[in-house]
Amino acid sequence: MPYPFSEKLNRLIQSRKITVYALAAQSGINRTLIQKMIKGERIPAKRGVVEALAATLMLTPRERSELLESYAAAKVGPDVYERRKAVLDFYNNLPPAPARNTAFSEAVPPPRMEKSGETIYGRAEVLNRLTAVLEAEAMREHGRIRMLAQPEFTDLFHFLTVLCMRRKNLTLDHIVCMENSQGERNALYNLQCLRAMVPLLVSGCTYRPRGYYDSIGGHYGSTSVLPYLILTDRSVMRISYDAGCAVISDQPEYLRLYHTIFDSISEQAVPLSTTFQSLSQEIDFINRQSPAAGDMDCDFSAEPCLLLFLPGDMMRRYLDPGLAADPQQMGTVLKYFGTPFFQNRLRSLGSVYFSAEGMEHFLATGRLSEVPPELYRPLNTKDRFRLLRILYGAALNGTYRPMLANAQKLRIPPCFSTYTFRGKNIIFMYGSPGREQTVFSFSEESIVTTIQDFMDCLPESGLVRTREETLDYLRKLLGSAPAE
Repeated sequence: MPYPFSEKLNRLIQSRKITVYALAAQSGINRTLIQKMIKGERIPAKRGVVEALAATLMLTPRERSELLESYAAAKVGPDVYERRKAVLDFYNNLPPAPARNTAFSEAVPPPRMEKSGETIYGRAEVLNRLTAVLEAEAMREHGRIRMLAQPEFTDLFHFLTVLCMRRKNLTLDHIVCMENSQGERNALYNLQCLRAMVPLLVSGCTYRPRGYYDSIGGHYGSTSVLPYLILTDRSVMRISYDAGCAVISDQPEYLRLYHTIFDSISEQAVPLSTTFQSLSQEIDFINRQSPAAGDMDCDFSAEPCLLLFLPGDMMRRYLDPGLAADPQQMGTVLKYFGTPFFQNRLRSLGSVYFSAEGMEHFLATGRLSEVPPELYRPLNTKDRFRLLRILYGAALNGTYRPMLANAQKLRIPPCFSTYTFRGKNIIFMYGSPGREQTVFSFSEESIVTTIQDFMDCLPESGLVRTREETLDYLRKLLGSAPAE
């Protein structure tokens, strides 16, 4: 941010050649307050004060945006502001779900190494050899890749995401160093780690990330010239920070050495996520998180948590008929609806953030994102609006607190839901047409705290609509219901 709020406001006032007295008279803002703002002695409690000054000064859109941004940073502190901005960027730029008909061509088997070990120079050659090593392992029936890698190596993560989507029998063990420095750097860097991991977590392969804390700078110093490690049963590859050079070997003694080193680091690292392979696993995990009443604090999904309002008769009508022939699976579904967590979820739930895109997708398709599509048939149009009407009634009487995202500022990814549990962990759910639904829990403390703080600040951030605006939006949707 080029200037603090007080300095930026002062520069804008001077550029308009207007006195503080005249500005106060025209804006309706107290002159003493304006003077204290310019001196850096006061930060207005309400954003409307700054907006009134911006209107009176007739700021350009860019000037207005920069002034409001500097105000937001001054109000909460620059470190907290940057942290919240990083979370906003995480959601606004989360990669979209792959197209349903995405196809991947089979890779040509990579050439065998002519030497038992060699040194490679040049980024292009390093990346070519790296992809060959990864492809060779992924083509095995039970391929397994072990790696030490940081999110800065974007080429590696992008290639692995595609590889894991193609080769779902692949197991990927990943150790990442999480930043432990004081201040806000740790939260920002660790969020960057999460951004790199998400595509792998939802790729369909067995991805097992583990983390430990250290200073990231130490990984790229003069004593660690080859910080990245790629390890398979048949080869080991060490790569420089900039991927400009690497060494590769298939000698048994080196393989044993690096597998031993990897095992030692892995024992000291802790699991960063838990991916659930079934609805039963997910239910058991959630019940362990909140055995008494459920303590979900926030629901951040494109679709506004409609499952809570599903009447029993509607649930039975739309469950897939095949469930009746599978007592175990049917029991799992009934168990979910009968858990203390689900029964008390509405009472314990805080804010629910949703998007117009998500709500309108539900009304167009009859699909509930929280339920795996193979378990039920889409709701018919009449029942879609019936469910919306029940939700609106709960919002109107205050037992349910939905807030519509401001689509111009905040994107809630249509395929990616976030559920925060106060002080514990975050559960992410990823699901899109033609893909298995993936649910995973992330528990790294700095990331959990950062995302929870972002969710807490949303009502006052301007990134979501007010309660009245949200209710008005829901009313208009109900007004478009077809005649019965």
